[in-house]
Amino acid sequence: MKNSWIFSQPKKEKYIHNYFCACTHEFRIKTNVDEMEAPDVLCPKCGNNYFIDAKEWESGASTKIWKQFFWERDENVDKGTWSVELYFKIPRYSEKVSSIIFEKEKLLVATLSKKSGSKVEFQHGYPVITKYSLYTDEKVQELKKLLIQDAKEYLFQNLIDNRPFEIEWIKASDLNELSIDEKFNCLNYFLTHKHLKEMSMFHWKMPILQRNTIEYPSQEKMLDYIVGHKKEKSVRKALYRTYMDALEVTGYYPYSDYVFSRVIEDQNFLVELLSIYPAVKQHIFTDETFTNAIEFIEFLKTHYTEKQISRLFIREMQNEKTKRTAALNWRDTLRLIQAPDSFEYLEQFFQKVKLNTKSLHDEVIRVSHLAAFDRGDHSTLVYKPHQKSVEVMIEDLAFRLPKDTVELSKWAQELHNCMFGYANTIKSGRSIIYGVFRENKLLYAVELRAMKIAQALGKFNKKIDEIDMNVIKKWHNDFYIKSITAKGKV
Repeated sequence: MKNSWIFSQPKKEKYIHNYFCACTHEFRIKTNVDEMEAPDVLCPKCGNNYFIDAKEWESGASTKIWKQFFWERDENVDKGTWSVELYFKIPRYSEKVSSIIFEKEKLLVATLSKKSGSKVEFQHGYPVITKYSLYTDEKVQELKKLLIQDAKEYLFQNLIDNRPFEIEWIKASDLNELSIDEKFNCLNYFLTHKHLKEMSMFHWKMPILQRNTIEYPSQEKMLDYIVGHKKEKSVRKALYRTYMDALEVTGYYPYSDYVFSRVIEDQNFLVELLSIYPAVKQHIFTDETFTNAIEFIEFLKTHYTEKQISRLFIREMQNEKTKRTAALNWRDTLRLIQAPDSFEYLEQFFQKVKLNTKSLHDEVIRVSHLAAFDRGDHSTLVYKPHQKSVEVMIEDLAFRLPKDTVELSKWAQELHNCMFGYANTIKSGRSIIYGVFRENKLLYAVELRAMKIAQALGKFNKKIDEIDMNVIKKWHNDFYIKSITAKGKV
């Protein structure tokens, strides 16, 4: 019979180590919890010094470190829970058989309630042991963490092996990429939302929308919020379908679904709008424009029907020939109305036009110029030295900055675009606009943001031909970027 040892609960800040020798002698040693000495002892009766699971000790900080420690597990499933019990066998000397008998001692019980939405709970059966560390895999690890990690793994497997019908469709392989805690969250999620049976529904990440609205705890509740808690099955089906398609193609951007659901009352039109192809829909509204867009579409409803407004997005923005220009016109229109008093001027000056993105864009530009005149906004635009230093001519193209808002407005009228709407962003330093001239005739406008070309367009927001665009890129790389680099070295 090998020698063995255990230790008991601490008494007055001391641990009591119990030794059982092969000669059947039992003795005890009391040690302080922070004491660094190893239990290297001899049996006072026979002199033996080998004890089970106590081959070698190391000391570090205020932690005792085992070289060896083994535990086992029992699994259980009842009406209310899945559970796993971790235990170790402790040697106790039996007077009846005059020998050491190993008895089971509970270390940890982990349970997961079958009530949906619950978390894994732990109950420590032998708390003193959790204060020790174990030297394993060539590193020291806290025994408590090892026990909890194992309990979670065993409990997860217990759940998978005994899963209820609500999650029978989930394969264990579907969860391989998730951490153990994410696995439990995932299974709990589908136990809670029994009608959702797509793994990708679990991967909901939309912090920007949550910050701008209300933080909902689940995908289902967030999607429900996006469509304004509408109960029509066709609407909810369209939303879930487009959500799933978006996750597969681009990632889900909910702004368009959110806007459409807030402004379109007709169920049939709303279903069509929710079903717009995700790669198109994600560009209609952004985190910067979706709140203003709701107010703008509500304004448009005073002049146009929901059918007309719906067709603006469904037809023009999904047409391969028009979708790029339509998206540019629409996004520029939304930028133009970001000024606080924009809707006051729209209500005063807006004239009903044929509802397409170009006509709408041009009309909003017209109103913006009237608003600027009414405001008397004739301020000088101030630039940094390095920005002015790149007012140069390359080949036959000249790059110039607008001197003031009057000139910026004039340029916007010549190019029939929303350039004037950028006056505030220029003043705040968030962007800068250069006019590109040939023989003193304004041809293009180039907007720079964060050292990059944000957009470069010609009259009516038309694309710049390749030859001139290459000159613009050369100016940007060889002059503008270098001017910023030179500024940083001064």
